Amino acid sequence: MRLSPGARLGSYQVIGFLGAGGVGEVWRARDLRLGRDVAVKVLFESFSRDPVRVARFEREARLLASLNHPNIAAIYGFEQADGVPFLVLELVDGPTLAERIAEGAFSPEQTIALALQVVDALEEAHEKGIVHRDLKPGNIKAPLDGKVKVLDFGLAKALDVEPQDRTQSTTAVPLNVTAEGSVHGTAAYMSPEQARGLPVDRRTDNWAFGCTLYEMLTRRPAFGGETTSHIIVSVLEQNPDWKALPASTPRRLRELIERCLQKDSALRVQHIGDARLDLLAARGADTAANGRPRVWPWTAWAVTAVAAATLGVIALRRPEPPPPEVVRFLVPPPDKGHYHQTAISPDGRRMAIVVHDQALKEYVLLRSVDSPKLTPLKGSEGALRPFWSPDGRYLAFFTRDGKLKKIDVAGGLPPVMLCDAPAAGSGGAWNRESVILFASNGKLHRVSASGGKPDRLPSPDSERRRYPQFLPDGRRFLYFAGQPGATAMYVGSLDSRDGIRIVDSSDPGLFVSPDGSRRGYLLFSRGETIMAQPFDPDAGRLSGESIPVAERLYVGTGLSYAGFSAAGGVLAHRSASAEGGQIVWLDRDGNVVEAIGPRGVFGDPHLSPDNLRIAFTATEARANPDVWVHDLVRGVRERFTVNAAPDEAPVWSPDGKAIVFASRREEHQILIQDVAGAGGERILLSGDESRRPTGRPTAVSFCTCT
Repeated sequence: MRLSPGARLGSYQVIGFLGAGGVGEVWRARDLRLGRDVAVKVLFESFSRDPVRVARFEREARLLASLNHPNIAAIYGFEQADGVPFLVLELVDGPTLAERIAEGAFSPEQTIALALQVVDALEEAHEKGIVHRDLKPGNIKAPLDGKVKVLDFGLAKALDVEPQDRTQSTTAVPLNVTAEGSVHGTAAYMSPEQARGLPVDRRTDNWAFGCTLYEMLTRRPAFGGETTSHIIVSVLEQNPDWKALPASTPRRLRELIERCLQKDSALRVQHIGDARLDLLAARGADTAANGRPRVWPWTAWAVTAVAAATLGVIALRRPEPPPPEVVRFLVPPPDKGHYHQTAISPDGRRMAIVVHDQALKEYVLLRSVDSPKLTPLKGSEGALRPFWSPDGRYLAFFTRDGKLKKIDVAGGLPPVMLCDAPAAGSGGAWNRESVILFASNGKLHRVSASGGKPDRLPSPDSERRRYPQFLPDGRRFLYFAGQPGATAMYVGSLDSRDGIRIVDSSDPGLFVSPDGSRRGYLLFSRGETIMAQPFDPDAGRLSGESIPVAERLYVGTGLSYAGFSAAGGVLAHRSASAEGGQIVWLDRDGNVVEAIGPRGVFGDPHLSPDNLRIAFTATEARANPDVWVHDLVRGVRERFTVNAAPDEAPVWSPDGKAIVFASRREEHQILIQDVAGAGGERILLSGDESRRPTGRPTAVSFCTCT
């Protein structure tokens, strides 16, 4: 049916032609019943002749009509007249975003203002399970009054059509109906999975959103080509020209576009609402240009541990030329337990804190940087050594029974077991290629983030590698290696067995890039101080001088581990009390009844079967920890082990005549030694780092700090 001005379509009088889209022609019409102007979309004849498709489209239109949002053009109804099906839509006057882009690029401020409204529209639809599938500047009305309206939600999916690229022409061309597995969308804005004809979800809209932001700032498509085929090849195999983004683009806006345009949907922005935070941050941020150095914001979190005092925050801003501004605030330890380990999310906004409670159980608390609220992560019970996925959607962690798991931090889903990971308490890392690297028994292993059988990375037999962290290229990584008293940081590669020694360090170090560039700083510890030194990860080389970043690092009582975490300009570290920790008696409600002995750096207290002695781990003057015994009757304590290697986790034998403990000599060992000193040490087990002595105390003793 060919319409013309003055024609009647049921109770609607056609006024004029507005344009054509992928599924039909759009006309301005007058609703004679209600006395208002509307837009009517008349379906192409190839669709209107198919009753199954028309019925499916009507059902989809009913779902789309449930969207009620000021930034979404409303669907008023689905009607038929003289056998012609058509949609009745809200009429939105004004130019489309594509028409405004043709007149000139948007400033970052204009881009952010309009993008926030698009985010609101997409979030409303996604929460109701509706995916646009053809988001592009041509489907966004952007009148000069600033009120954005997103058009045509879900219509491509509703009709199973294959819209062609309309960037060069507005001529209405009937489209061929395709079977399952067809490609839906406009080529320049298709996500890679969409271009391949694979199933899509809301993340395909997030991709198109990134394409739209890029085009607003540069006045050219993120992915171009002479033909549709060339464009699809560009989408699948190439990256946008990031240098085309204007120098005034705020860093957070640039990073948002890059995360939206990750070809792997698992690494892309997962929830469009997350983009709002980046846009708001970019709106208030200073400008950054093409990787030029900018303000270095440091936020250091000091996390309480066994014998640690508080959870503190240090924000260091390095403006030029004034000196750094230092802001500190403290977060007290949990009421019943202590903070054990922490991991900062890649964007620096959240921290995952492992809590060790008085029942000797672990679980994860999530905390936002800008909120004091601590939220338990359901399903994280038993978690150790957590680390984040690159997009911040998942948290991976190890368990004491030798498993590696991941969990969606949004909640509502149980953790997913990825693989067996015996003795994998020595850290893990996750790159943008969905490769997870973790340490097990002094060797590094790799496994897919989807799970599977892990593969061991080749390395010299004598080298014990732990605590990996991927560098920006995703192939090379930092790791910590050596024997007690002779440890250092190295750079390794997924493609090589040999590592390059970088710097001596008493604890594992981390790479950070405060401005998001490929260059940054290596953080490592010297004694109780965290140092930062310029580091080029591409060359694997330090330069310049190291400077102190944070002091009073909690040195711990066990085997060396990363006492701090850093990402997104945020540094979290375990902070020791100035007075040290305290072994105390607690009542059943967790109240301190009596302090036992002087303060110090203590851990792993275990009460003897006769309740007269406590075995514990103590560290003195940054030496390796040893096992000590405190006599509760005489009020004195004595060193039980004296070794160059660290000793930890003492447990009394059932008869109270011996103590079992873990130690690292040339390899991890479980040893037993008589309390009376007869017979010396005896090895019970060697090699398996997942094994630690455990025992059930007859009463509760606890390390804390007041």
